[in-house]
Amino acid sequence: MSDKILLVILHTVSRKASTLGLIDMGYTYSQIALFISEATRLGYLVQNNEDLELTDDGISKLFELMEKLKIKKENQWILPQYSYRTQPIGKYDIVLPDKIL
Repeated sequence: MSDKILLVILHTVSRKASTLGLIDMGYTYSQIALFISEATRLGYLVQNNEDLELTDDGISKLFELMEKLKIKKENQWILPQYSYRTQPIGKYDIVLPDKIL
């Protein structure tokens, strides 16, 4: 599991947020479940009753990954959406829309 995915998993669990961010990144529910079980196996998450919570190691790993990936503030969680990126076009290329109103 990459650092970016682990960071998103730990942040999602710490905020008790939805996993839709990972689904938007293109992962399936089964892949997300595998990521969560791996984070639990590594000792970053623990399951209490029906909730997942960060352990002390998970909190320190979250801050470590934030520093490593240069996320300085807690509110900078809008990650780039690489699926919407396109190839750059030439300086003198003209782009016309599909439909003209």
